[in-house]
Amino acid sequence: MTSSSSAKHPVPLKEYWDSYPYTTNHWYGFKELRRLGSATNLKFVGPMPPEKFLQEFLPIPDEKVFDRPWKWGPELEKQFEDICNLPREKDMYEPLIKALKIACGNKLCLVNTSEHADPLTEGLLAGGLKPDISAYEPGYEEFTTNVTDFSLMEFHLELKKSPQDRAFLDTGVECYELDHEYGEDTRGQIAGYITTQFTCQFRTHAFSALINENVARVIRWDRSGAIVSRRFDYTKTDWLLEFIWRYSHASTGQRGRDMSVQNATPEELTEASAGLGFQPTKPLLKFSITDDITNTTSYFLGCNPGSQGHFFPFGRATRIIPVWDLQRKRCSILKDTWRVDLPDFEKEGSIYESLHAANVPHISKITCAGDVRDTTAGSDNHKTRTHMYYNSTWVDLREPWDKPDVRPHSHYRIIFEEIGLELTSFTSSKQLVTVARDALVALVAAYQKAKILHQDISSGNILITSEGRGLLIDWDHARRINTETGVVPPAERVGTWPFISIRLLKTTEHLAHSLADDIESLLHVLNWVALRFMPHQLTPAHLKYVLDEVVNYRRRLQDGWVGGCGKEHFLLSGTENIGTIGLNNRILVALLKDLAYTFVIEHVYPPSAAASEKLEEYDRIGEACGSSRKDCGLIFLAMLYNERKAHMEDPGWAVKRFEDALLDGPWPENDASAENKVLENSCEDHQRKRGSDDSDC
Repeated sequence: MTSSSSAKHPVPLKEYWDSYPYTTNHWYGFKELRRLGSATNLKFVGPMPPEKFLQEFLPIPDEKVFDRPWKWGPELEKQFEDICNLPREKDMYEPLIKALKIACGNKLCLVNTSEHADPLTEGLLAGGLKPDISAYEPGYEEFTTNVTDFSLMEFHLELKKSPQDRAFLDTGVECYELDHEYGEDTRGQIAGYITTQFTCQFRTHAFSALINENVARVIRWDRSGAIVSRRFDYTKTDWLLEFIWRYSHASTGQRGRDMSVQNATPEELTEASAGLGFQPTKPLLKFSITDDITNTTSYFLGCNPGSQGHFFPFGRATRIIPVWDLQRKRCSILKDTWRVDLPDFEKEGSIYESLHAANVPHISKITCAGDVRDTTAGSDNHKTRTHMYYNSTWVDLREPWDKPDVRPHSHYRIIFEEIGLELTSFTSSKQLVTVARDALVALVAAYQKAKILHQDISSGNILITSEGRGLLIDWDHARRINTETGVVPPAERVGTWPFISIRLLKTTEHLAHSLADDIESLLHVLNWVALRFMPHQLTPAHLKYVLDEVVNYRRRLQDGWVGGCGKEHFLLSGTENIGTIGLNNRILVALLKDLAYTFVIEHVYPPSAAASEKLEEYDRIGEACGSSRKDCGLIFLAMLYNERKAHMEDPGWAVKRFEDALLDGPWPENDASAENKVLENSCEDHQRKRGSDDSDC
């Protein structure tokens, strides 16, 4: 990416890593961590002087009261130099833990976790995730039998022995984030650890430290990006000790814990377990929501759902949690997210108000919604801070470097009354199409009645109600249509990558999102569901190829990411498309082929000028008078093109096509969702973890 770029935010808000787990059975290997490192480009702000970093993010109220338990001098300097000079990285772990223990006191303990993966992360990376050194609170062993436990981790230290593993460069004119493959590997690795920590805990931010040879950096992560300190020589200065010592004295909120999530009382736990109708396998937690309109606070009990398909440390990080409403004594759904806090992005609660006022069908009713309010003194941790340092005098941003792509996020919660099942849990193909039709009706009604465009049609944003009908959810990317122009003002590309329309993916330009784009996204959703959850003739290897090259395909250009070529080929091809994979459902195949035939017209060459002239003549006269067979052919092709174009631009045609399919019959019976196996990545994809002296394979 270049700093000049017309595309200030070239990566979609629901990033690639937010969508890649939709190909379940896929393991996050070495290749995926490298992609994660690439995807985090321009999300790091720095370098920030370490003394300013620690004063700003881990302040000590009264420096005189808190005496350091060490005195920096030749003895400590030699101890750290000896550690640095050890021949192998893994030889450094235990001596470094011993040297840093003085800064932990009785408030932290450092553990060598380099050989012990957290078992719960084995679905993310073959062999699991295991930082070199992890920090815990004393007594953590009472709550876990695992050496590495991301749900209890305070921060991690990652060590690199080779200079080629450097992730950042403080000086020079090339770039701050080193963009060679080893730099991306390192950033992907530490970003993977932070993502997992964010997933396993409720946090507003987190810290880590990166050590390479004799230099170290400390990093603060939030949902906007990461602030990186300037590198310092930990064998010559005590900034690493200072970081750990300050962290040990920081409050729970300063460390990054979400203080709006609390433990429930025994009475509340008993009530919620009975109300939810099951005995939770994870601890029930109490969430608070203060409604933006009524200013009243309500409390809800639910579990941490863990990973929900987003393996990315930045962005909205939406979690959907079944909860028990303590005030209204009923089950509900909590959406916990980090909304983009910019004027162009309206709060989802306000969008729902407008949708209900316009009587838009097939949408959820909301109980309450609002930004999470900080209950502790000091800065508001429920608003990201990384973006605030973009132009800070404390950060040395050099003119030739690419500009950071960071924006503010605000912690937001919303409660929905309806509880639905995921689209992929359909009990029959007819139910699947019924639910998709309902989502389409909601989409069109919102556009026509409320003048609102959804802009994020995806498999995760369509639910199945207990009556087997559809709900269109996740309106947090919705935009209001300009009443004068009739279109949504052009903005950054938004959506969930596998389902974004071809037109929006094929360019890095900021194009205006259209209703046709959203309807095309529904086609991509159905194609994906058919590939992943309906019987067909593709082998696991071939299915993985189609998912990689069609659904998830993307390439990085100098000014941003592009994709869509695989989808275009899939819709245009007469030899490999949804109709040729062996689906056993005549009606569904016909529906998907008709939709593909219509929406791919945007990428078909329009009729020649001669054909258009012949068609105009035919329309004027009413017959192809004196025309040759060739002219008749040109007229026919032009008519077909115009018809397909008209169908694409007419939402009523799409709704009717779904209705006609549902009236067709007979529909297959006993064809409920059944997940198809996808070939897993081989061990060679994740061979290199820390360089030449270590291997996970």
